[in-house]
Amino acid sequence: RGLATLPSLARERAAKAVPRLADPARVVEMHTASERGPHHLYFAWGKGAPGRLAVLGVSERGYSLALRTAGDLVASLHGALGLSGGLAGADLRTSLDTAAALALAGFLDVLRANRLLSELQHRLPLESASAEEVAARLSEARLDDPRWPLHTLQQVLPLDLAASAQQAEVPAALGRLVAAGLLESVEPSGALPALFSPAPALGPLVEESARAVAHLALSVFQQGPSGAPVFESALLLRGPLSLWLLSVAPPAASLASLSAAGASQLLVRLAPTEPPPLSAPGPAPTVLLPGLTS
Repeated sequence: RGLATLPSLARERAAKAVPRLADPARVVEMHTASERGPHHLYFAWGKGAPGRLAVLGVSERGYSLALRTAGDLVASLHGALGLSGGLAGADLRTSLDTAAALALAGFLDVLRANRLLSELQHRLPLESASAEEVAARLSEARLDDPRWPLHTLQQVLPLDLAASAQQAEVPAALGRLVAAGLLESVEPSGALPALFSPAPALGPLVEESARAVAHLALSVFQQGPSGAPVFESALLLRGPLSLWLLSVAPPAASLASLSAAGASQLLVRLAPTEPPPLSAPGPAPTVLLPGLTS
């Protein structure tokens, strides 16, 4: 009945878009925070309906519905992440687990907060964090503040980040980041807790995260080979020099720095003309990072 009040062309497009959203073959949910402002979008591929995608936009002002092409999704990502500039990434991937990846996202937010505070206090920033500080940041991920990458990731992640903030789990996750060569640690001493700081391999990401010009989070949902729905979520951080991708596909996860070629490859995987079939059973779509060097 609501569609009947629309002009004929808008009514025709809405009638094509609604079924794609109601029963999609594949959905990309995207939340962006950049100089263009925060945006939340759903791109839905229809079953047996190649071509245009249904796009649902959600904002404080209401909802919007449209038909777009896969190229429009690529253009949205390209513009939000400023991919027209050069990238210094090398398409190198570090394999992680989900808890370690989320702890890394929390750790980066803590260091970013330390740097902002140090600027106000005119002193050098504290370049380390305790497990308690990381857990506290994860528990605050739902706070409505789009300036923080962790909040942006929570907008699309079908997991509750607060649930990963358990005191017993975060130290173990940070320990696995030490084993992966991303963090270094100092053992507790007296009243001082164990402290974690960036290893040299993580230094470039810490700098880019602290000076990020845009961050974007997305989740890909589609049907797995067994018929059950599967998903992969990712946080993309665009710094002045590089683009980093933190991918979460439980129980696995990955961290990668992307070159211009790697970023283009990522966009092609995200926005195929038709939803790609999955070739092998697994817990995740694995559409974001295959092909990168481990």
